[in-house]
Amino acid sequence: MADGHKVTPAYVSIVKYNQSKSSGALGRKVRVKKAAGRRVAGGMGSSGSPLEAAVAFIQACGGLEQAKAVLTQVEAIRAVV
Repeated sequence: MADGHKVTPAYVSIVKYNQSKSSGALGRKVRVKKAAGRRVAGGMGSSGSPLEAAVAFIQACGGLEQAKAVLTQVEAIRAVV
């Protein structure tokens, strides 16, 4: 380097990584995969009631206990994000 600073490739990688993490909204996007063959009736924008949507959600999860487990996981993710 012209200024006499020695920079290792590992240091450059760390700096580039930290810059990408601090870019905020430009960071990594999370994609949610939809379950194949499962449709939830009464979703957002539908004219169905919230109760119908809740019943469809429970059925799509495979039962009430599984639906509770999914909601617990969503709450944990929301706490991190």
